[in-house]
Amino acid sequence: MSHGNGTVSLFGAWKASLSEVQGQVGRLVKSHVELASVELKQAASSAGLHIGLIFTGVLALLFSVALLSVGLAVLLGTHEVLRMGTGPWLLIFGALYLLGGGILSYTMIQALKRDVRLLDQTREELREGIVWVKDEILRGHSAGRT
Repeated sequence: MSHGNGTVSLFGAWKASLSEVQGQVGRLVKSHVELASVELKQAASSAGLHIGLIFTGVLALLFSVALLSVGLAVLLGTHEVLRMGTGPWLLIFGALYLLGGGILSYTMIQALKRDVRLLDQTREELREGIVWVKDEILRGHSAGRT
C-alpha cells in the first residue's frame, strides 16, 4: 500500500514541478515577445533615421553635382586647348558620377545591412530559454526516477 502512495506522491510532485516549469516558460515567452517588440522599434527608428539622412544628403549632392558639372563643362568647352564643346564633357562627367554614385550606393547599402541587425538579442535570449527549458525538463525527469 505504501508503494501505491509513494507513486501517487511522486506523480503529484512531478505534476507540480511540470506545472511550475510551464508557468515559468509562459513568463519567459512573454518577456521574449516584449524584448522583440523593443528591438524592432529601436531598429526601425535607427534605420529610418539613417535612410532619411542618406536621402537628404543624396538630394543635396545631386543638385550640387548637376550645377558643378554644367559649369565645368561650359568652362572646359570654351577653353582653347580642351575645346571640344560642352556636350562631350557633360557625358564624361555624367559617366564618372554614375560610376562614383553606384559604388557609393552599393557601399552604403552593404553598411546598412551590416549595421542594422534585427532581433539579435531576442534570438540569443530564445536560445538560452530553450536550453533552460530542456534542462528543467531533464531535471524534473531525473528527479522523477530517483
